[in-house]
Amino acid sequence: MMNETITYAAARQEAVRDLDRMYPGTIFLTLEQVANIYGYENPQKARKASALPRVQVGGRAKYYKGDIASDIARRRLGNVEGKR
Repeated sequence: MMNETITYAAARQEAVRDLDRMYPGTIFLTLEQVANIYGYENPQKARKASALPRVQVGGRAKYYKGDIASDIARRRLGNVEGKR
């Protein structure tokens, strides 16, 4: 069980580094940026597929980079129960 936690932590850290390279100095990302990360042309499809929690920042819904990294790590490990 401990190896899974370490593996998840390593996968999440790798995802954080990837996101930091793509969007340096950011904490929150827009829906358009999330769509780009997940490879969707339609931002609304990305919103439905990711099921990430949203926060209101400056009157606009944004997504926390850490939540995205966690989702990416779970997907890389094959442990996803997302909306279809």
